[in-house]
Amino acid sequence: MAPWVLSGSNVSLEGTEIRVKAPFPFFIACYVEGRPKPKITWLKDGENIEEIIENNDEVSLSVDNQILDFKFAKNKYEGKYECNVENRVGHIQPSTNVIIEGEALGFSDPKLVIIIVSFTFIIVILFSFVIILVIKNKKDKNILNDMLPLQ
Repeated sequence: MAPWVLSGSNVSLEGTEIRVKAPFPFFIACYVEGRPKPKITWLKDGENIEEIIENNDEVSLSVDNQILDFKFAKNKYEGKYECNVENRVGHIQPSTNVIIEGEALGFSDPKLVIIIVSFTFIIVILFSFVIILVIKNKKDKNILNDMLPLQ
């Protein structure tokens, strides 16, 4: 019997959409049945998911590869996920599009952190110079006032 998608899956042959709020966990379920038991492999944006899972404790497969589990929703996990299901009788490829909502401006990006810290440092230095100039100007005015003869 050719493989088919069971209810309870959040993928479909027509494609679905999963919206996830960062940084919360989420999963993609591809519950399938077939005789003989089908083999399941996952793709993200057309590439094998093994590259994402390898050396990554944030993403894992479970229940005979039917569940792709994410510990945290991050922008890097956004994309089209396909559940490639096949046995000797047939092949199906249900899919879903994962959209991550509300991730803070990527403070996980080291370049952005460096830019923000540098910008803040420059602002602090400029502000300090302005304060020093104001204080110096006020002192100079006081000295001039002291030097003027009383009338």
